[in-house]
Amino acid sequence: MTGITEKTTDSGLLNDSINSFVSTSEKYLNVLIEYTKDFFPRLLGAILALWIGFKIIGLLNNVIKRSMEKAKLDPMIKAFSLSFISIVLKISVFLSAASMLGFQTTSFVALFTAAGVAVGMSLSGTLQNFAGGIIILTFKLYKIGDYISIGGNEGTVKSIRIFHTIILTPDRKTLIVPNSQISNGTMINFSKEEIRRLDVSIGIGYDSDINFVKNIFMKILESDERILKTDDHNINIFVNELRDSAVLITMRFFVQSENLLKVKWEVYEKVLITCRENNITIPFPTTDIHLYNK
Repeated sequence: MTGITEKTTDSGLLNDSINSFVSTSEKYLNVLIEYTKDFFPRLLGAILALWIGFKIIGLLNNVIKRSMEKAKLDPMIKAFSLSFISIVLKISVFLSAASMLGFQTTSFVALFTAAGVAVGMSLSGTLQNFAGGIIILTFKLYKIGDYISIGGNEGTVKSIRIFHTIILTPDRKTLIVPNSQISNGTMINFSKEEIRRLDVSIGIGYDSDINFVKNIFMKILESDERILKTDDHNINIFVNELRDSAVLITMRFFVQSENLLKVKWEVYEKVLITCRENNITIPFPTTDIHLYNK
């Protein structure tokens, strides 16, 4: 009788455990079903809001871009503004989608504020780049299309963004330069002035006729229509330096900024050809070796 009682008791405990498990599972399953019924529509709504939001942002960007083009705004201001507006609108769309999912947007704002304070030091470079972009935009240090030099690199400005500037070098390399590096460093803008001065120097032999050389160099410069010939921008040719093996003749003249490099290269070429045609020596370093027989 004792064995039968023990088996009956064990069987009862097992049934109770199974019933408890089934009951608990049904309860959690019902909670999950109710939560899914409530959350799934909100999830679909959030996804739809993101899709519609980004479509609207694209349309707004196009409208704003056309408005800026009609207003004939500076390309630098246009690119910077479009980039900034796009980021702000995207953040707004994400906050709206999060709100539809049941998240409190005030919590997100507080979270972003706390995160901003927490990682402010680590993002100081990014903030400096943003501030640098504002400085570039406000003081118009350069604009799209300008030819600039920064830290030994030079090229044409192709785009000005919130955090960086894109430059295309003469050998077709794309440089991405942080705005803080530009605003805090030394930058040369070759396109800022419409007129640039050029100094082209050539060394001739000490046995050369200085006046004759100056006259033929003057003819070269006067024959080029791109070289300015006014009272304020006249041509000067003079002896600049007496070196060990050559007399340095310098030609100083002015050109439009867009013609600077082409004129410089062509003047050097014409001078070399003219010197050869007139037997004018252009000295170069040589080494004399004397051999003695003992």
